[in-house]
Amino acid sequence: MKKSDVERAKRENEAAKKEYSVSHLYFSRYTLVRYLVTGLFFTNLLWFFMAIGDSNNLSAIIAGCMLLVEAAMMIEHISKLQNHQADMPINRIGLWIQAVLNVVLLLVLFTPMRLTIFEFAKKTPTITILAGILLLGIAICILCEYRLQKINRGEDRYTRLIQLYQKQ
Repeated sequence: MKKSDVERAKRENEAAKKEYSVSHLYFSRYTLVRYLVTGLFFTNLLWFFMAIGDSNNLSAIIAGCMLLVEAAMMIEHISKLQNHQADMPINRIGLWIQAVLNVVLLLVLFTPMRLTIFEFAKKTPTITILAGILLLGIAICILCEYRLQKINRGEDRYTRLIQLYQKQ
């Protein structure tokens, strides 16, 4: 090989490494949101299996619908390896759906209607634990929405890292 070919190959290799690194920096912006959405997914999956075990059709339908919404949200996360746009509309809609559902379920939890959705919520300790889980879910949705807004506005720490890395 000629010396010029070796130099050109080195430059191409460095450019490919830089592009790969930038791609992963864009993907890393959503790490917190990705893990929290995964936690919501598995919580709803557990609820789904509990509802099927109790033959509670209404509960199973609600949990199943949320699993589909969260699966779409996870697919949008995977797309961020290729798509470097900041907005994640499916995640934002899905988080709002989850938060509103949690508020509604929290209200239902303190009414006699709770036994149609949560057949196992007959005693006060169980109701307290469920209320805590629903409140935690609401807090997670709010935190994720806040994080996604920061990313959309370019105020997250990864924005500066990406800009610095691209200037090199």
